[in-house]
Amino acid sequence: MKNTFVEKLASGFWGKTTARKSVAGRSGSTIRDLPSGTDYRLDALQRTRQEAPIADRVAEQLLPQFPDLEWHIEKFRSSYHEFAETGVTLRDGFYSFRHLYFATQGVSNQLISEGLSDLFPRPALPRRISSIFGTFDQGEVQRMVDDLRRDGIVRVNPGLSPEYAQAFVAGVGFSESGESAAVTDNIEPLLHVPESKLLATPIVNRIASDPLFYFVASEYLETEPILFRSAVWLSKPHNNSYDNLDNSAQLFHVDMSIPKFLQVFLYLNDVDENNGPHCMIPGTHREKPAALWRDGRISDEEMVSLYPSETWRLALGSAGTFFIVDTSAFHKGVAPVSGVRQVCSLGYINTLFGEHLPISPEAPRFQPKNFGPQVADFSPRFLSRFAMGLD
Repeated sequence: MKNTFVEKLASGFWGKTTARKSVAGRSGSTIRDLPSGTDYRLDALQRTRQEAPIADRVAEQLLPQFPDLEWHIEKFRSSYHEFAETGVTLRDGFYSFRHLYFATQGVSNQLISEGLSDLFPRPALPRRISSIFGTFDQGEVQRMVDDLRRDGIVRVNPGLSPEYAQAFVAGVGFSESGESAAVTDNIEPLLHVPESKLLATPIVNRIASDPLFYFVASEYLETEPILFRSAVWLSKPHNNSYDNLDNSAQLFHVDMSIPKFLQVFLYLNDVDENNGPHCMIPGTHREKPAALWRDGRISDEEMVSLYPSETWRLALGSAGTFFIVDTSAFHKGVAPVSGVRQVCSLGYINTLFGEHLPISPEAPRFQPKNFGPQVADFSPRFLSRFAMGLD
């Protein structure tokens, strides 16, 4: 197959540029505004350092409400200050942040997110967005965001065209055809494509940086969004042992790596009830029963006692179908019983405070243009994880 789609994505990166003076972190600044020769790593760190006041603001609001959580609140405070200085969240600080989410029933994350919205206001929503998926107007984007706020999931039409879906699969090098895979005791339930390979694949970077995702994320997160990561994997049938279900995220859980986030699940092959669809419980990103405000996996038996199975939503679709999801809702991957599922997950977040994911030294050297010409008009925060590349 000729790489015509990839070649189109790799051409004409910047177009016309303008020499406008900018200040790191200035509201409304774009990557295009950055002066020629910008040290992207330093610029990203300067923006991160502006988050330091959030640590004290959140701690001072939490302490009167949750005095019994003082140790974790102070650990959060000191860890956020350290993150603001270095761009790295250390493990004990991450655990306190995560503990506070469950112990305060989401109040801590709400306060963090409010501070980020004040500090980095969301960009203005264009009247029309030209996307790899089509053209969308403001009303369509707002309806997606409204559906996300209500249900925590939205399917977007149209999906990725067959040509782009085929180019994507070829680009990441999947060799499995999606035919039936036999269950064995030692089979690996998930096969992951290394992030360094994805960052060297133009079509992956272009889709991850699509304007539709940028503006849906900015509206939903209510701040300048950050591209967290791209992940591609293949799910296979396995023996359904607890360890396999746990390690494959095929038991109900909530994601809590970052204060506020969205994920896109893009199917690279046809997905039905048998080969491992995404499953989630709508509305549980907004509210949860007291018994389920806890970390860890939750069995189907316990979940069905609180949410009847008819309220569970399976995300089914052909190759190129994608869903935007707030995975702080209860969700899981259904364990495949036949065939395989090829999927790409894209993450969008409101801060890099939280789970620390250093960039592999095998990844290509960072340049904004590697993510496509459209990023020139995005906030520089969008690519800050890749610009810093800290280990």
